[in-house]
Amino acid sequence: MEPSVSIRSADIADHTRLTPLFDELDRLHRDGAPWLLKKPERDPRPLAWLQAVLENRNAAVFVADAGALVGLASVNVRDAPASPLFVSQQHAVIDDLVVAPDWQRKGIGRRLYSACEHWARERNVAWLEVNVYEFNAEALDFYTAVGFATSMRRLRKPLAG
Repeated sequence: MEPSVSIRSADIADHTRLTPLFDELDRLHRDGAPWLLKKPERDPRPLAWLQAVLENRNAAVFVADAGALVGLASVNVRDAPASPLFVSQQHAVIDDLVVAPDWQRKGIGRRLYSACEHWARERNVAWLEVNVYEFNAEALDFYTAVGFATSMRRLRKPLAG
């Protein structure tokens, strides 16, 4: 029998326990988009980064805690562009959502996603969005299953090499 998993807001003491999860997510993205992403020489999310997120009412990190951290999700509020062409409103963006490989397919991703959606609804934002690389079919399937639909596509044409 597996231990129970609680979903909660991250706290500053979670910083070092978040690193392996972010490393897994970063590796997946680097492997899929090596033309864009590289392995950083130093921690891209130092303690000061987490402290700033925790102090920001318009940002959150949620963790799946089973004694060890087995998943995380980060979400933040963004403003519409400051232009008369755009409706003045806010929306929320899920920037990260990852579950440790041994804990996938157990509903943890859905629970982390639900925490992000609940958080966004509490802030009365107009919508929730997520950006997913085309190579990440598993994430595309997941987000489609929880109700997301494509609203725009970003196309890329390499010009060098």
